[in-house]
Amino acid sequence: MIPTEVEQLLAEVPSDWQRSMLERAAEVLPAYPGVLAVLVTGSVASSAADRFSDLDLLVVVAEDDLGWWDTGWKRAAEAVAGPLVLANPIGATVSRGYVVINSRWEHLDLVIQSAAAFTPPAVTRGLFDPQRLATAASGPKAHELSRPYYPEESVELFLYLLGVATATLGRGEVLLAHAGVAALRDQLVCVMLGENGIRRSGGAKKLNPYLSKGQRELLLTVSAAAPDVSDILRAYHAITVELVTRARTLAAHCGGVFPERMLEATDAHLTRELGDAWTALGPLPTATSI
Repeated sequence: MIPTEVEQLLAEVPSDWQRSMLERAAEVLPAYPGVLAVLVTGSVASSAADRFSDLDLLVVVAEDDLGWWDTGWKRAAEAVAGPLVLANPIGATVSRGYVVINSRWEHLDLVIQSAAAFTPPAVTRGLFDPQRLATAASGPKAHELSRPYYPEESVELFLYLLGVATATLGRGEVLLAHAGVAALRDQLVCVMLGENGIRRSGGAKKLNPYLSKGQRELLLTVSAAAPDVSDILRAYHAITVELVTRARTLAAHCGGVFPERMLEATDAHLTRELGDAWTALGPLPTATSI
């Protein structure tokens, strides 16, 4: 018999493929060596999934059985997802984490953790959870609002990226300089999320629910640039004006400290390296303008 909480989870899942894969995971994974829990994480666990969302599974296993999973994870993943076209480690940032894509291009991320090292994500739901490790009740929804906050690291990263852009431009690396427009825009997004009081947790492929219509339209406007040096610089400048204005105001509101000296140094650096190509776009907002 399927536990009530699992039935509820399956009923909330937006697509048939997600539901079928979760049903298979609940059925087959507990039979593999040392499995203590099979937990759903990510957007499905936080009820923020849509039909485009991938599935995130966290399997908690006994310490003595980790060795089996180091080689047997792919066999378990195929039992859940079916024939695979991709099955690779996620990368160094996620120990025993694997990205899996089946022949229908259905996407599963599988993470294996030992019971001793188990650290539950903010929101989890249990498919097989006899020890009650799931933490769904205590976690915030991905779109939940809080007070505005000042994203200091994003502002400093923006100024760093703006400064090092002189290297790509100076070397004539137009394609890399063009990619820098998106990198700068991403930090402006972080400032906008701070304005909205949203600490984004819905994954890298979802942004619309967290920004207002006006914010999205502005981002599209300021970050539009052709792969041409003059147009790239115009976009850099427009994004910089917007970020500096918003970040200063946000820092003042939240009790943060805007890095005025770094901004001054970065602006002077761009002026030295780019000359009129930068200064002709206009001065950056001053601290007295907020």
